[in-house]
Amino acid sequence: KSIRNIASQLIDAGAFPESIDPEAIVRNALEEAIGLGPLSNVLHDPDVDQIWLSPSGSVMVARGAKRTVLSERFTTAATAELAIRRLQRSGDSVPVTNASDRAAAELDSGFSIRLSNGARAVGALSHDLGGPFVRVWASQREKQNIEQIAKRGMVSAIAGDLLKAAIVAQKSVLVVGGPSSAKENLAQALAHAFPGSAWTLSVGVHVPVEPELNAVALDLGSVPSGARERVIARWHTAMRSRPERLYVEDLGDEWAPVLAALLAQALSAGRGGSVVLMDGLTLEGAFSRWTGLCEVDRTPSAARTLVASAVSVAVLVGPPSPGARGSSVVSRVVEVSQTSSGELELVDLLTPRTTHGGASEPTSRGKQFLASCTKGG
Repeated sequence: KSIRNIASQLIDAGAFPESIDPEAIVRNALEEAIGLGPLSNVLHDPDVDQIWLSPSGSVMVARGAKRTVLSERFTTAATAELAIRRLQRSGDSVPVTNASDRAAAELDSGFSIRLSNGARAVGALSHDLGGPFVRVWASQREKQNIEQIAKRGMVSAIAGDLLKAAIVAQKSVLVVGGPSSAKENLAQALAHAFPGSAWTLSVGVHVPVEPELNAVALDLGSVPSGARERVIARWHTAMRSRPERLYVEDLGDEWAPVLAALLAQALSAGRGGSVVLMDGLTLEGAFSRWTGLCEVDRTPSAARTLVASAVSVAVLVGPPSPGARGSSVVSRVVEVSQTSSGELELVDLLTPRTTHGGASEPTSRGKQFLASCTKGG
């Protein structure tokens, strides 16, 4: 009421230019004073995949591959902190799912919650970081399939066709990307290409069980730090369920060395159509790390052979190019094989984009690959 009275006085005094909507200012002021401020509308927008509130009070949203900074922002750090406290109270505490989120959630004022609409939020009220901040992302249960994310510009149509064809043809895919690369979005879309009857083992740190994937989860986040033998035992127990496919999220720095070789062996045993996520900025770097972890109890040559037989396709995912409109987040798709000398070979299936937002075309090998998948070869 006080806000409306002040606004009425300002309107009567002619303090607002004609281009300004006084009612909109009142609504925004009320929302910031007693609600969630600029976060309110975008939290319920089904097209929004992620939301970032920075310590400066600005809000950025991601719709597919396009990121936009909202014109509305919190006026002070204090009102932003109050909004985050309201958001925090509205959700249920849940474990974090990756190292970068864990760093925020483990601050004295940090938190990790699941909201009523299934979305996840991680943030902190710490002023040591310059002010309160929060990141919100859509529920994994609401992730879209390949066709839908292609329409929204997260992946080109031809790259989507190649990757979906690989999964349907029971070829396993390695998805590589750095922080904020949307690799999880692509991997979830690929998971939707799994046949509905495929029994899937979902592996990772605090992985959710996705009923639509007909999955059982091996949750490494519940294992005490350093319990190597327990992790190995739980892995073998999970594998006795004879999953047809694997969906492997970030194993973290602690468990990746323990499971790298076991994972490669499981994938080499005919579990085609699996999806593995790995942190990295290049495909070559990701494969080098994987083979290096497998060299603990085998020769470098044997490690390369094992990893080459584990996945058939690898894809590099990155943020959209600056200034690109609807740019694909997929920057490279390759077929994985070995040379006659035993070295890993990554054969590009798409031509590189030459301009911002430019379309990739299949290479000659890409066309052959797509045709062989379509024919079931």
